[in-house]
Amino acid sequence: FPTKEEIEKTVEPIVIEFVEELEKVEVIDERVICLNTEVIYDDYKHASKETGVSMGAIKRCCDGATKSAGKDEEGNKLVWKYVRDI
Repeated sequence: FPTKEEIEKTVEPIVIEFVEELEKVEVIDERVICLNTEVIYDDYKHASKETGVSMGAIKRCCDGATKSAGKDEEGNKLVWKYVRDI
């Protein structure tokens, strides 16, 4: 069996490399906003749960594939964007 010191010598460079790579990772803001209501949601999953509009429709709208997703009580089309894009 390897000694504790041997294990530390083997693992330490791996951990250091992992931490260095992790620091390079850019965190992407997935929050979405309904421009009609100006309500911000953590992501399109939460927006879907709160509004009843499908996740896929909100995502497609945020990605620019469609102009709107869902309608409000008055029949107005809801427009969605990623917060990072406004």
